[in-house]
Amino acid sequence: MRLDGRTYVVTGANRGLGFQVSVALASGGAGVILAVRDVPAGEAAVTKIRARCPLANLRVVRLDLASLDSVRAVTDELRQDRLDGLVCNAAAIMVKAGRTPDGFETHWGVNHLGHFALAGGLVPALLRAPAPRVVMVTSLVARWGQVPKDPSGLAPGYRPSRAYAASKLANLIFGLELARRAESCGSSLLSVMAHPGYARSDEQHPSGGRIGKIFDPTRLISQSAKEGSRPLVRAAADQGLVSGSLVGPSGLLGTRGAPKVVPVFSRAASPSTGALLWRQAEEATGFSWPVLTMGGGPR
Repeated sequence: MRLDGRTYVVTGANRGLGFQVSVALASGGAGVILAVRDVPAGEAAVTKIRARCPLANLRVVRLDLASLDSVRAVTDELRQDRLDGLVCNAAAIMVKAGRTPDGFETHWGVNHLGHFALAGGLVPALLRAPAPRVVMVTSLVARWGQVPKDPSGLAPGYRPSRAYAASKLANLIFGLELARRAESCGSSLLSVMAHPGYARSDEQHPSGGRIGKIFDPTRLISQSAKEGSRPLVRAAADQGLVSGSLVGPSGLLGTRGAPKVVPVFSRAASPSTGALLWRQAEEATGFSWPVLTMGGGPR
């Protein structure tokens, strides 16, 4: 995989899947902009990547997806760059009930609205590249998600798992709607989705030590963050993919295995749902996509 001359932005690049994606892209010769909430952690990640790829072209920008002001600052900073890809990886995962500074439920505000605004703001930079793409990272749990009627509110009986699944469904719907809009406008922009299967992280093993990890039964149906990053890397770098593709693990109900293009379940692929979610996101964030406003299904 040779990616010389390309530049990618990876959100949440300082650890887990985002870090592994950044290592793989840098190893292929690409420049990587690590968009992270914690700048010292991002700088530490740069040091680790350079230990493996001494000549890597790396840069850290501060991005807090919970704050639309932070998103605007990053898009303003990078607007004049030429970007070949944006990997929307960062996520709030199973957090307690709460709101972002802009008043949205945390999962919805970070995972969906933050990335919607970021991708929209970076369109000018992406369209400077000959074959740009946006990679939306979704999850197996998206299949059980339900788009909330009022994403800014916290209904009684809040469950982190339900809120997380809703945001990951929104990521998938958004990626598909972006693919439709780009195609209808004749844009060169590709929209590709990916999910890591059941990828383990340090957060999933906070205790128990080496013995706890060895005998953890979930390891039978899971894979490491490095293995889980492979569908994301393929989505970002494989020039043979078509817009609207979803890449995920090939084995054991999609939880692990080599990456391949996998089917999208029909509920996520509804053009009317995609158009509605897009319109709601524009209204909620105040971000519009003027380059891609002419198509994308029913209005």
